[in-house]
Amino acid sequence: MADAERARALQVLHTVLCGEQGRVAVWLLDEESDCKPSCRQWLRKGSCAYGDRCRHAHGMSLAEFGLRATRGASMPHIIEAEAKSVCYGAPGPPIAFILLDNHAVYDYEDPGVAKRFLDADATSLSAPGQTSSGNGALAGLTSDIASRVLLDSGMLAACRATAACHEWRYSEAAKCLREEIYMQITGAKLPGCTAKQLADIAVSSQLLAAVTSKTASGQSRLGRMAGQSSKCATSSAISPGECIALLIDAGTAFCVFRTGELRCYRVDTGQLLGSCQARRLGKGTSIQCACLLAGEALVLGDTAGGLAVIMRDDLSEAKLLRQSAPAAVASLAPVGAKGALAARADGCLELFSMHSQTNGIAALCTLEASPMAPAVAVFGGHALLCGTPDCVWRLECSMSDDNGTRRSPVQSRSDVTDAEREVAEKLQDDAGFTSPGCSITVVEQINFAVTACSTSPSLRWWSLETSENGVIRFEQRTDATAAVAGVTALASASGLVLSCHADGSLLQWHGTSRACIMHLPSKVAGFCILAVSGESMALAHATAGTGARGGKQSFLQFAAPAQEEAAEAPERKESKKEKPAKMFAHKSRGGKKNFESKQTGRHTALSK
Repeated sequence: MADAERARALQVLHTVLCGEQGRVAVWLLDEESDCKPSCRQWLRKGSCAYGDRCRHAHGMSLAEFGLRATRGASMPHIIEAEAKSVCYGAPGPPIAFILLDNHAVYDYEDPGVAKRFLDADATSLSAPGQTSSGNGALAGLTSDIASRVLLDSGMLAACRATAACHEWRYSEAAKCLREEIYMQITGAKLPGCTAKQLADIAVSSQLLAAVTSKTASGQSRLGRMAGQSSKCATSSAISPGECIALLIDAGTAFCVFRTGELRCYRVDTGQLLGSCQARRLGKGTSIQCACLLAGEALVLGDTAGGLAVIMRDDLSEAKLLRQSAPAAVASLAPVGAKGALAARADGCLELFSMHSQTNGIAALCTLEASPMAPAVAVFGGHALLCGTPDCVWRLECSMSDDNGTRRSPVQSRSDVTDAEREVAEKLQDDAGFTSPGCSITVVEQINFAVTACSTSPSLRWWSLETSENGVIRFEQRTDATAAVAGVTALASASGLVLSCHADGSLLQWHGTSRACIMHLPSKVAGFCILAVSGESMALAHATAGTGARGGKQSFLQFAAPAQEEAAEAPERKESKKEKPAKMFAHKSRGGKKNFESKQTGRHTALSK
């Protein structure tokens, strides 16, 4: 609350300096002074009931300014400061009073003083016959000056100050402030930035900075600016094997390994909740891809073309849908709550539905075979199939249709030249990929799709607004600003695109401007994959093992917003119960029969 209160005081002071004519005096609280504390009653009212017997200083009085008397005997010593240096200079001691001519316009112990001044200023700024713009005192300032004044107290305090009341929240200065903070976080402009857009972009960037804190060799822009203002709960784990897919659902991360093993972790603590061998694989067969269906089941595809489903609750109820197929399953994408799309390496796109009793798998279409492993995504009831980064196929995929209905896909190509294609093929040969793959992600906030491949670090941007013939429009090809390897995975969150590269580095792209705004090189060698869901993020780096057996291992990192720890209730101390008197069995030892008899003396005393 101290930051928000200072922002309010600076707003009052800036309004006084810009719009009022008269003498302005600013008094600051000198809490570190060795001077004798001031008497609160004498300072505010000019009188003290204790008189000369008061233990506190009576050196100065501001009674002529009409300050309201408050409770308390003493207050810190106050010093006068120059108004403009307080308003436009570096943050200093807390502001105690702002005085204009013969009355006070700000009192740190009386919020009503500043409120009455700002309300009166808003009324005077509204022209007769016109409605107020709802900007309050900020209406008298230019937007850039008002946002600069608020940002002097920090980004978090400025946002809280603009959200203090309805008028400030929808003011022009508040909009300018959000745009300025958005620019500082992303390095790109977003005209008309809303509070939700700013919050989403801040959370996503902070999660990315947190999840790469142990592997990135540099610090992100947001990490340098935000400091400790917003904390994230981070955790990590090391697991043997190569992680090929990360799936997040409701604070739980599922890590799928190439050997068919499935591990479940808590995102906030990194605790291993369970593991199982989801798929028994033959020699030379490995898991290739996975997807999560409505938080209920996981679908796994392997290099032999097989498909398997395992329920997420207990990781025990697994079912084999298909043992093999003519080609490997290269990519999976969920469709609705009970269906999934499977893209095979031979160009066949299949639809799997859990609604039917037989859990049938039907082929939707067969495209031209590509030298790269295809990738599939779903947007608005349509499937987007990427055979190469320069070619995207679009077709309808509705779960209400019959599984046997074949569709006619619509092809969209980029304007890549033959020379660029030759360069891409050369990069593929130099990289040494035996089976390069494609990646595709959908940025729903801006209705864009992004494609890439493991042989090139560049991205292709496609507008999902279709033309009359159903063709989606290619917009732009962007190259990475740093020397990085090819793209192994793509993810999107809050209008941002995150690209994972074969050398372990991460790039963050701004969806609206399509510019690379952050480069996070990795200290861990090996390709990485990233998963984002809501307010959770998971990152996996596959590296060579260091043990005697060798092999590969995966370094897993998780990040989620930190939860406020609830105060532990004090334990209730129960009074110690008194033990009953020991009773002996025989009457000679003071047993129960001694109480019923007429005997007294030694035996009765022993029974007490």
